[in-house]
Amino acid sequence: MNSITLLAQQAGSTYYDIARVHSMPEGWHWLLLLLVCAAVLAYVIYMYMRDSVELSRGLAIGLVLLRVVGFVGILIWFLDVEKKTESKLVKHSRAVVLVDTSQSMGLRDSSSSSAPAGPSRIELIVDELSKGSLVEDLRAKHDVVFYGFDQTAKPVEVATLTKKSDETDGESAAAKASEEQQAAFATSRVLAAIAGVLLLISITAGLAHLFVGNLFRGFEGQSYAVLFGLVMLLGAVVVFAVANLRSPETSALALVGLAEPDFSAAASGQDSTTGVDGEEGEQPEPELIPNWSDELLARGTETRLGDALRYVVNKERGGPIAGVVVFTDGRSNEGADAASAIAAAQEAQIPIYPVGMGSDKRPANARIVDLEAPRRVYPGDDFSLSGYVQSYGLGGRAAKLELYSSEDGADNSAEAFEEERRITLPKDGELMPVKFEVTPDETGKRVYTLRIVPPEQDHDVRDNEKTASVQIVERKNRVLLIAGGPMREYRFLRNLLYRDRDTTVDVFLQSAPPGISQEAHNVVYEFPSTAGELFEYDCIVGFDPDWTKFDEQEIELLDRWVAEKAGGLILIAGPVYTPQWAHRRRGDKRIDTVRALYPVMFDSRGISSFAASRMGGEAAWPLQFT
Repeated sequence: MNSITLLAQQAGSTYYDIARVHSMPEGWHWLLLLLVCAAVLAYVIYMYMRDSVELSRGLAIGLVLLRVVGFVGILIWFLDVEKKTESKLVKHSRAVVLVDTSQSMGLRDSSSSSAPAGPSRIELIVDELSKGSLVEDLRAKHDVVFYGFDQTAKPVEVATLTKKSDETDGESAAAKASEEQQAAFATSRVLAAIAGVLLLISITAGLAHLFVGNLFRGFEGQSYAVLFGLVMLLGAVVVFAVANLRSPETSALALVGLAEPDFSAAASGQDSTTGVDGEEGEQPEPELIPNWSDELLARGTETRLGDALRYVVNKERGGPIAGVVVFTDGRSNEGADAASAIAAAQEAQIPIYPVGMGSDKRPANARIVDLEAPRRVYPGDDFSLSGYVQSYGLGGRAAKLELYSSEDGADNSAEAFEEERRITLPKDGELMPVKFEVTPDETGKRVYTLRIVPPEQDHDVRDNEKTASVQIVERKNRVLLIAGGPMREYRFLRNLLYRDRDTTVDVFLQSAPPGISQEAHNVVYEFPSTAGELFEYDCIVGFDPDWTKFDEQEIELLDRWVAEKAGGLILIAGPVYTPQWAHRRRGDKRIDTVRALYPVMFDSRGISSFAASRMGGEAAWPLQFT
């Protein structure tokens, strides 16, 4: 903002105020002051008139006059007379324009799938700001601030354009201020000239008393020359002080005509120290209309409409804001809820004017919604990749799906073609699952990419592919079998896992003496005591284990393995040890932790019946393989 605008904004008047009035609000205060002043003046006059009986009358009156003037000066100092300038700062109302710069604003809308697409949504906004009347209409009444918002929580300020009438209003205000300053200076010049005449008369009277007074020695007129000169001197001082008060920004030399007045000094000094918001030390910059096509680019990945509105409301709350104009297509909204930001704007009495961009119909689009894949597979084992296809405005059209794979971190040129599938796009909004069977040969982490080759009417190519990462490893599953005794189920599962090429089985048979042989890869005689040893297992199967032989640290380690590593724990009850620990009352921390690991509620009567052979069966439950 330039100095002309500041002069237009600042208007005021100068007046004199007696500050002592505020500390003496009662009438009797002033009555007492008046009586004290009258008494002091009477005392001064009486004392000087009495002590100057031997002096001439004119000289005595002059001495009394000096004392009275001094007392009046002290009285003025006591009354605390202040010169005050009352300024009025006019702040223009502000209009805020929010422009959505997310990637969806780059879409081109058409009336039908066969019609050619027109300009993009952001191009329509740029065209309106550059060639339309919106900016000029807003600037005719308000200062206008433009923001762009997308995925960031804080919108980016693009431009600030001041009210357009500032220039003409500022010029007229500056001219008026200059005229007033020149008129005040002319009056001060006249007063300074009068003060000069009075000073000259005072000097003349003094010289007359010194050189011509001898002719009147012994006569009464001799002393009146001193009195007259003293009165003229006091009058000259008072008149010159009034002249200086009338034009305080002008130097004393300029008042007496010894220097040229500089009327631009105050304005330039104010302009160099005051910025747009009244901050010191900022130099004003010329206002430039930005290049809207360079400032407003549709490149954001999200539309945080709620965050942008909340930021503007918090910043402009309590200020002279006229309203917020929002250009957005309302797609991909993230962040704070826009409804809460609108409620905050209503509470702050800030109107919001939304301008919807784009068509009222969804653009024709085919996309890959998701690609599901297992996180870990083994070389040579088939696994399934499930892709989900969705379309709008293209139902019944033909499309092609292509599946590629590449090493993790490789570029697109290193992709290997896996499979191609031709599909018919589903109805609007429906999800169409498509499954692919893949057999990996090499180990390592591979990235699978599913792409759709849509019809030509597809408006958005950014959602035409999805990726999924798969870890291909040769590591075998490690299983720990814990058994209280050699149950039939224990022996069956031990033999089955021992022969499985993808499994390493370790057995912990509590009833077995040291040195016994087992059909297993490893035979352990105690439960793993460290997390590093236990967390190597993928699954633990317990066949009626005797939990009373485990110490508290081992039970806590097992609980951590389930909670932190999400280990697979399979527990099979039995008639030997399960009734022994299950019927115990609560209080044993080990047993309470084990109870929590079992996915059942223990019934003391059922356990007693089971122990008494009133429950159960003689034949084993037949195994059914899947």
